[in-house]
Amino acid sequence: MKSLIISRAENGEIQETLSAMSEAEVLAYTSQKAERDNPIKNYAKLRNMERGTIAQQLEFIVENGIEQFIQRDLEIRAKYPK
Repeated sequence: MKSLIISRAENGEIQETLSAMSEAEVLAYTSQKAERDNPIKNYAKLRNMERGTIAQQLEFIVENGIEQFIQRDLEIRAKYPK
């Protein structure tokens, strides 16, 4: 399947690219673009990436205590506000 991809360059010019992409690749591209363009959902993903997995968070609590964990979480929230 050939797809037409329209994007905007850094200088503001619109670029059109004709590409041989599968339907799955086109859907992935458009959903990734929608996620990048939606800052409301983006802050939550950034916060969760910095927090780490649940196992990493539990390890942090065991090693540093709950007070340090709460302080770290407040810093992450300040770094990536809503």
